[in-house]
Amino acid sequence: MAGVLLGLASCQRPDMTNVPQIGFYGMEPDIVKINQDTCVLVFSFNDGDADVTNGAIYLRDLRFDSAQPVAYKFPSDIDQTLLDPKKGITGKVTILITPDLVSPRLDSVHLKYGDTTSFEVYVIDKKNNKSNSFITPQLKMVW
Repeated sequence: MAGVLLGLASCQRPDMTNVPQIGFYGMEPDIVKINQDTCVLVFSFNDGDADVTNGAIYLRDLRFDSAQPVAYKFPSDIDQTLLDPKKGITGKVTILITPDLVSPRLDSVHLKYGDTTSFEVYVIDKKNNKSNSFITPQLKMVW
């Protein structure tokens, strides 16, 4: 199960849109041991009406064309004084990609040698506004 950590700031930013915007910040390590290691993904976000934290974060495994994204809620213990729709909100999200989220494909080659994937990441806010998305660097899974 992935964990979600959040850092927030509220500020008056006239250039922010009410549609959330996200940007890749970092991901490490880029090689994980299957069933053992956790990968840390960090991205920044901003939202002009501060309702993104009432929405969800989505990660879609790009190895599979038909894969449905995995949804994660923003943490519920957010300081409500930061969620002023007149000021907007900006922050960083840290997602812990745990071993149960990434596993190799079940064919003989990937079970023997490991696997590689990337994730498409986006958020959807309370009003159902979908952010832009980004693709993570490749994550290699080895035995």
